[in-house]
Amino acid sequence: DTDRSRGLGDVYKRQVDNIIKLSQTYNFEGEHISEVDLTNLENLNALQMQDIEKLYRKIAKSASSTPELTIEYAMATASKLTDLPLEFYQRISGKDITKIKNRIINFLYSED
Repeated sequence: DTDRSRGLGDVYKRQVDNIIKLSQTYNFEGEHISEVDLTNLENLNALQMQDIEKLYRKIAKSASSTPELTIEYAMATASKLTDLPLEFYQRISGKDITKIKNRIINFLYSED
C-alpha cells in the first residue's frame, strides 16, 4: 500500500531530520559529540514542555513574547530531550545552536 509506505518514509525522514549533525566534534566531559539526537521531540508532552519553560525562565536574561524562538529556549529544550546537560549547549558554536534552535522551531510550528 503506497499510502502506508509513504507514511513510514515520512516517519523515517522526521527521525533523520531530528538528528542534528554538528559543525565540529565537541569534547565534553571526556565524550566526543558530533551530533545531537532530538528524536524525542516527536514524543514531547505538556509536562515536559512545562519543565522546559521553567528552565528557560531560569536561564533567560530577559523575557520574550515568543520564548520558543530564543536560543535559551532551544538550549533548555535540547537539554531536557537529550542526555547532554545545559552546560554543553551553552558552549557549542552559534552555528550549531542555531541549527538546533531552527529544528525545534520547525517542530513546534509544524502542523502534522
